[in-house]
Amino acid sequence: MTLVSLKDRYSIRNVTQEDSSTAAVSFHEAFKWLRPFYSESCSFLEIQYVKEALLCGQEHEVQVEYILDRSKLGPGANHVDFYFFVISRGRIVFNGQKQVPVGQDETLKGHSSLTLPISIDLAPSSHLLVYAIFEDGEVAADMETFTIQKCFRIRCH
Repeated sequence: MTLVSLKDRYSIRNVTQEDSSTAAVSFHEAFKWLRPFYSESCSFLEIQYVKEALLCGQEHEVQVEYILDRSKLGPGANHVDFYFFVISRGRIVFNGQKQVPVGQDETLKGHSSLTLPISIDLAPSSHLLVYAIFEDGEVAADMETFTIQKCFRIRCH
């Protein structure tokens, strides 16, 4: 896999001072590695990012948007299977499969949702991997990391 690096240098000038000729200037640098995206069929999945911490003891509905090439599903297919894994602390906490009905359009666009039960097993963070495998072996996938609110297991003696 080819990685692409992105580097930027920028300056910030403090213009709140009365005499702008003596304004403080600070120089910064930012760097990011990017992985190029490629899909032979132009199909993709995208898990919607959630920035707030998910609450323990509740269910959270995660939205997955998709664009799929119908020809990759096979003739007469009326659904696509989305498979998912939730990984926390290096182990698979749970997994599942969801059948998503599809129409007969050449390009299929839409969204589906997965319900995640948020528990102490997912804390402090977890990764959700969602993928679909096409007839020819191509895979469309996405992964997102979720922060979980601090949870505590209560033990009574």
